[in-house]
Amino acid sequence: MTLSIRAVGGAWRAATVLVLAGFACGMCGCAVAGWAGKVVGADRTVVTVDAEYEGLGGRDLAILVATDGTTSAQFPRAGARAARVMGAEIARNVPATKLIEPDRIDTFVDANPYWHSMPYSDVMDALGADRLLVVDVSRFTTRDQEHRHLWRGSIAADVHVVERESSNPDAYAYSQAVRAVYPQRPVPLLEHDEQTIQFGLLRTFSERAASLFYRHKEVR
Repeated sequence: MTLSIRAVGGAWRAATVLVLAGFACGMCGCAVAGWAGKVVGADRTVVTVDAEYEGLGGRDLAILVATDGTTSAQFPRAGARAARVMGAEIARNVPATKLIEPDRIDTFVDANPYWHSMPYSDVMDALGADRLLVVDVSRFTTRDQEHRHLWRGSIAADVHVVERESSNPDAYAYSQAVRAVYPQRPVPLLEHDEQTIQFGLLRTFSERAASLFYRHKEVR
C-alpha cells in the first residue's frame, strides 16, 4: 500500500507531481478586525483572511491525506496529489517550513501498513516530523450529486494538525472542515474528461486547505 492515508481502510499511494496553473486574486482593501475588503462588483468582494493556525513555520511537516476505501479504489492517486499541492502551497507561503520527503513517508508506510493504528507521536518520531497535517476526506466525487450526467466535482474533508511538543501529542491541536467544488457550475460530460475535473477539483481543494495556514486574499 502506498497512498498517504489515515482512515479505516486507508492506504498510502505513490505520489506523483501535479503541475497545474493557479489563479490570482485581486489585492486591495482596508483592514477591519483582522481582514479587509473592497467591493469589486455588485456581489463580489476581495477580502484578506488571516491564517487560522500559525504553528507550521520553521517546523518539519508531514502531510497525510486520508480517503475511504471506495475513493482510494476509484481515485488511487487523489490523496497523493492533494498532499503534493498542499505541501507546495504551504512551503511557498509559510517561511522556513520543511516538508518531509514523500519517498521517506512511502517507505515508512510500506514497512508499517497498519501505521494508522499507531499513536501520532510514534509516527512523528519515525518520520522525523514535529508537525503532522492530517486530512480526512469524507467525500470525493467528480460528478454532480443530483445529475450524474454532469461534471461537478466536490470534496468534503476535515483538516487536522498534530503537534509533537504538545502536552498530548496524540491529539489534534487544530481542526477545520474544508469543502470545495469544481467547476462552480455543472458542465455536460461531453465537454470535459474526468481527469480534467479531478485535477481542477484537487487544485481548488488543496489551495483552500493550505490557505488555512497563511494570510491570503479571497474573492467572495
